[in-house]
Parts: sequence; C-alpha cells; structure tokens
Amino acid sequence: MISSNTTAPVSNSFTRQTAPTLERSQWVPPQLNDPKAVQPESLKAGFSWQGKRPEFNASQDLRGIDWRGANLRNADLEGMDLSDANLSQADLRGANLRGADLSRAKLSGANLSEAYLNNALLHEAQLIQAKLENSNLMGVALYRANFQGAILNGACLSHSCAIEANFRSAELQGTDLRWSNLNRSDFRNAKTQNLKLSQANTNQVRWANAA
Repeated sequence: MISSNTTAPVSNSFTRQTAPTLERSQWVPPQLNDPKAVQPESLKAGFSWQGKRPEFNASQDLRGIDWRGANLRNADLEGMDLSDANLSQADLRGANLRGADLSRAKLSGANLSEAYLNNALLHEAQLIQAKLENSNLMGVALYRANFQGAILNGACLSHSCAIEANFRSAELQGTDLRWSNLNRSDFRNAKTQNLKLSQANTNQVRWANAA
C-alpha cells in the first residue's frame, strides 16, 4: 500500500541536507601530476579499488571511462566527473559518490547498496536492475533516470528531483521519497509497500498495478 499524504507540488530546487559522515580509508593517494599516478586508460574492466580513492593526473579525463565490473566497494569517488562512464555490474557497495556527476552513466546491474550518492547528478543515468538498498540519494538530480527493475528498498531519495524518471517494476518498499519532485514519473508494476511520499509532487505520476 502506498503511503501518500501528498500536498501541493514542490519546487525543483531543494535545500541541501547533510548526510552521515563516511569514514574514509587510511590509504594515502599519490599526488596529482606524480608520474606514478594511475593512468585511467590502463585500467582493465574488473579492476579493484576497494576502500580507496583513485587519484589521477589533473589533465586526465574520466568522462566516459569503462569501469565495467570494477570492485569499487567503499571507494571514495566524491565529486568526480564520471558522466557517460560505463559502471555496469560494478561493485559500489558503500562507495562515497557524494556530489559526483553520473549523468548518462551506465550503472545497470551495479551494486550500490548502502552507497552515498547525496547531491549527485544522475540525469538520464541507466540503473536497470541495479541494487540500491539502504543507499543515500538525498537531493539527487534524477531527471529521466532509468531505475526499471532496480531494488531501492529502504533507500533515501528525499528532496530529489526525479521528473520523468522510470521506476517501472522497481522494488521501493520503505523507500523515502518525501519532498521529492516526481512529476510525470513512472511507477507502473512497482512494489511500493510503505513508500513514503509526504509532501512529494506526484503530478501525472503513473501508478498502474503498483502495490
């Protein structure tokens, strides 16, 4: 059953809120411009950066990088520009992606459970069948993001902008969408038990067969 309590539409602009502090790794990265710094183009799909912060030369561009199947569990990727990156099937459990740009990124099948994505950009990102249980997506920009078949049980998406987002057949049990803008988003066939929608904008949302 959907717990609505919906009111007047909210603005697309939100007050940013501070998420819990993430304890970072004690690993010390190389300095920028260090010749020993990792070259992103040399990283093969499936590499491991568990619990660390990748550090690259300042001139290197990570947009569109191929990190399919990479082990980035608990990695510190805060603020990185990973737009158009391929992170399909990557292990991002507990990763710090606060403020990262993941616009148009491919994250289908990725595991982002308990990850920190608050204030990140996920415009038109592909998260088909991704796992985001208990993850923090507070204040995230999700315009036309695709969460079809994704698992978002217990995730926090409050104060997010999810206009025209696709949540078809997603699992959203106990998910927090309070104060979010869900205008024209699609929740058909989604599992929505205990979904929190207080103060959310649900104008023109499609709910057919959601339960």
